[in-house]
Amino acid sequence: MSMPAPIVVDVGVTEPQRDLASALVDACTQAAASASIDCRLVRDAPNGPYTAIAIVTWEEGDRARVEVGLRREPTSEWRTRELTFQAADADIERYRSVGFVIGSLATAARDDTVPKSAPSATTNGTPKPDTAPAKEPAPKPASPPPTKPVPVVVAPAKPNEPPPRKGSPSAPRRYGWIGLTGTVGGGLDHGSARWGGQGWAGVRILPHVAAIASGGLSLRPRDDLGLAARWIDAGLGVAALLGPKNSLHLDVRGQVLLESFTANAQSGGQTDQMSRVNVGGRFGADGVLPLGDIFDLVLGVDMTFRPTTTLTVGDHSAGATRYAELGASAGLRFEL
Repeated sequence: MSMPAPIVVDVGVTEPQRDLASALVDACTQAAASASIDCRLVRDAPNGPYTAIAIVTWEEGDRARVEVGLRREPTSEWRTRELTFQAADADIERYRSVGFVIGSLATAARDDTVPKSAPSATTNGTPKPDTAPAKEPAPKPASPPPTKPVPVVVAPAKPNEPPPRKGSPSAPRRYGWIGLTGTVGGGLDHGSARWGGQGWAGVRILPHVAAIASGGLSLRPRDDLGLAARWIDAGLGVAALLGPKNSLHLDVRGQVLLESFTANAQSGGQTDQMSRVNVGGRFGADGVLPLGDIFDLVLGVDMTFRPTTTLTVGDHSAGATRYAELGASAGLRFEL
């Protein structure tokens, strides 16, 4: 008596991690143990026929779609289940749950097709006559007579043509980031630019939305009038991700800014200094290129809006801060 044909599974990931794939296959086999059916990945499956084929599609929003295909006379039948996970669920538990659902669907479908009171064997896909009479009581006259089992033969999905999917939990889920960038801006309305650095932190509050905070320091070198300037700022805001997280994408951001501006002038052996605190806004966009699992290259542009401050050194106008200042940044980001 030949063993029942296996359940073939396309896990929905081109190169699944070994421990995750094993957890799915083991859970599927355990769920189908009552029918003595084992589960295998498409790449490990023998030539058909198969009891069933399962296709898994990992979707955004911590969801998975499971489709189990079986052949029923006169046409094939597909059974579908949608699974929704909690954000804190570990990937291996997600794979185990999916495997259990596959085995349960395939076994339930098999039980619907093969009466337990009439076991039979198959050879080369052709049913053989029963080798022993059923020991169950005869069915009631009103019940239809038992039918011979029909072997399920479902062609596996081609490995090089996986069904479309939006995402995969095998990629690590990230909850935020910290980063450091170098910055350059216009500074005053004439003269040299200001240069500095900025620290960033972000926490994802939705899959494509994050709360962000920043702090920065930049300096404008002393000019021929003896004037040097310094900017210290802190900002809070939100950023929206446009595009897939695990490849090149764009972050659009907006912040409320608290800025401390200090100017220091040296002239005729004397030093004079003034300071001012401004409330403003900063809006920008960052191109984010993943360099690996946890590091990103970030290139950004932004526009800062604030009240203007006019500066004079002696009788000479030394310039003014810009109401709208264009800036640029470049740096690295560490995903958490």
